[in-house]
Amino acid sequence: MKMGQWNTIQIDLVWDITHIQEPNDSYDGILCSEEFDYVPDTTLAFDEFTACSNRVES
Repeated sequence: MKMGQWNTIQIDLVWDITHIQEPNDSYDGILCSEEFDYVPDTTLAFDEFTACSNRVES
């Protein structure tokens, strides 16, 4: 487990999790870590993930 400060300089993309500014089907997968505790509307966040990912099966 990483302790202390995280080096966020190397992060590729940082957005509002409920409004990802990429076209639909842009990614094969999405990794989200330690975020959902702070999201007021998790359903909206999951909807954004679904829209951005081209590998989601319903």
